[in-house]
Amino acid sequence: MNKLLLLALIGLLAVSCDKDDPIPEVRFEQDVLNYDSSPNDAPQLPRGLSYQAVRFSEADLERTNHIGRGILGVDFWIRDVPSSVKIIIHRWNPSNSQEPGAVLYEHTLPSRDLSSSSWINHDLTENVDVPATGFWIILEVDAGNEDIRVTGCDPGPRHPNGDIFGVFGTNLPGWTTFYDYSGEQESINWNIRAILHP
Repeated sequence: MNKLLLLALIGLLAVSCDKDDPIPEVRFEQDVLNYDSSPNDAPQLPRGLSYQAVRFSEADLERTNHIGRGILGVDFWIRDVPSSVKIIIHRWNPSNSQEPGAVLYEHTLPSRDLSSSSWINHDLTENVDVPATGFWIILEVDAGNEDIRVTGCDPGPRHPNGDIFGVFGTNLPGWTTFYDYSGEQESINWNIRAILHP
């Protein structure tokens, strides 16, 4: 399938979470790291595995004084329940900022632990500190053979680190942004948040 056909197909599949021009302010509160506002909807994901992610740079973490704090949990919003969601926290990759670095934590939530149109609150099962170099939070979503809308998004506008998207295979882009994947039609931020120890 060529790239133009793929982009046209994505344009038909994606639901608008809205779009706008200016880059939003980073919403780093005292005990929460996030780029999103309230859930607006969820775009339809490709069948099988796909990855929705947010990443927090060293500069942002330094500026907001979050380096070294413990990550208590990960909160994310879903609309439809997939087969499973794996939460993966990666260290920032110093040699390539467009790909995640080493894995710091991972945990799989089967469908029985998920609820539709809900915030999912996952408490980490082991200690993970905010790395000085930055980090990624990735949701590996298994949609199976269903046409479903899983990971929630806000109405935008997008932050460059708030809509990271991965889909892998022949003629697929690998790590990109959902904005680029949708043919520059969808300017959103994923409803994915890091919760820090007080």
